[in-house]
Amino acid sequence: QPSFAAMPEIKTSDISPNLDQQKMFKELWWLNYCFCQGQGVGAVGNPFFGSEAVEFCIHAKCQMTDIGGPFCSQLNVMCCITEQCSFPPAEGSPICVCFNKKLAGADGFSGLKLFDWEANFA
Repeated sequence: QPSFAAMPEIKTSDISPNLDQQKMFKELWWLNYCFCQGQGVGAVGNPFFGSEAVEFCIHAKCQMTDIGGPFCSQLNVMCCITEQCSFPPAEGSPICVCFNKKLAGADGFSGLKLFDWEANFA
């Protein structure tokens, strides 16, 4: 009979002390909650918004701690697919790349971090 490892549980996120499992269930004003996820309003501005999730082998974090510089950005890595988006564009980043072919923009970027991994596109 196969044995499956228990899913990791996030009790307190390292993003913000406000992303604490017990604190959120007691103090958030919930917009919705269904099954295993939901959205709620808490201490606005600390951070402006944040999330952390573990789903099978995917661990995701999201936060907005400041407005501007860049206005918004994301960096995703899932299996063999890497996505990077930033507005304004990250310094040196191409504007459009499909199947590793640069279609527009600069030649590359480096230094964008996701957890312990650093993205380098050249």
